[in-house]
Amino acid sequence: MLLSSIMKKNDYTTHNHHILVVEDDLLLGGLITEAIGHSYSVTLLNSAENVLQTLNTQSIDLVVLDLMLPNVNGFELLDAIREQYNPDELIIIIMSAVGRAQSIVKGFEHGANDYIVKPAELSVMMARIDTQLKLRELQLEHKRYIDYLERGEQLRKQLNQIASHDLKNPINNLRIAEGLLREELAGNKRLYTLLNTVDASLDMMEQIVEAFLDMVAIQTDSIKLKSEPVIIRDIINNVYTQYELAAYKKEIKLLVGNTDGIIIGDAGRVIQVVGNLISNALKYSPKQSSITIWSEINNDSIRLNVLDSGEGIPENERHLLFTEFGKLSTRPTDGENSTGLGLWIVKQLIEMQDGRAGADFSHPDGSIFWIEMPIYNLP
Repeated sequence: MLLSSIMKKNDYTTHNHHILVVEDDLLLGGLITEAIGHSYSVTLLNSAENVLQTLNTQSIDLVVLDLMLPNVNGFELLDAIREQYNPDELIIIIMSAVGRAQSIVKGFEHGANDYIVKPAELSVMMARIDTQLKLRELQLEHKRYIDYLERGEQLRKQLNQIASHDLKNPINNLRIAEGLLREELAGNKRLYTLLNTVDASLDMMEQIVEAFLDMVAIQTDSIKLKSEPVIIRDIINNVYTQYELAAYKKEIKLLVGNTDGIIIGDAGRVIQVVGNLISNALKYSPKQSSITIWSEINNDSIRLNVLDSGEGIPENERHLLFTEFGKLSTRPTDGENSTGLGLWIVKQLIEMQDGRAGADFSHPDGSIFWIEMPIYNLP
């Protein structure tokens, strides 16, 4: 048997891997060791006697194992190795003069990663070794990535727990305390002003916590949505009631146009979405302006529009709308807080209900932010 000529040092990329060659033919073992040694660290054993001890004391990545060793059954040795090391931990390539299909199949059944029949071309042997090591690197990288995702998911759950309970409960307590202090200090204008600041800060904290919880729920697919008839008029009336006081404080008129139509969706989440659009319109519209809400019925969908009186979105920033943490240069007109998640949440929740969300900047009085949902056809 004659292996092809010994490879040059630069024929293969050098890797930080350690290979154990178990071969009782001293000449062949030397040739294999010299060939592999140009690319990898190599240990050569001429018998099976110290194989397990070597594996236990040295960091071995791959074993080239001759099945026909003196005084030992190669398959039994393979079994003994596999009792301690699984195929992901240690690669085993059998190199044997026995090329019968039965023997090859048996080798794989006993845990071999690959099987090379002697005599073997050096290029074939090195290609097999390189391939197996690369496969293991890919497997390890995949495992590291899975571990990373699992750690990230665990962290996300912990943060969700903190936001759901450890933050919301203190905010609720502060809100109660703030209300009691208002009653006690009703005649003290200076302290009453400070309480208004506390109230605004609590509003901001609640918005951040709720936005964070929604983001986590969306990203983890943990939102359960209903699919039912939802009356547009009920949605607009509900949202109008929620934001009537905020509009009054900012001297903004909430105008309601056509409210006809019934859509298919989750009423609670549609109310949340429209509320986000109204909240955004209030933030970016100046005092003593107006916001208009109305619906339009198309063939198979209904569009709900919110027209603000803001200065508009710069054309070169419009692509950031509806993106996660999409911060724009346009600022709220009265120093309100913005998490950068509101429109992203709108888009995600609407698309989860087979709808669409978008914006139109052609109206002369401001920007129109809209959602479009499947229409409900009465039976």
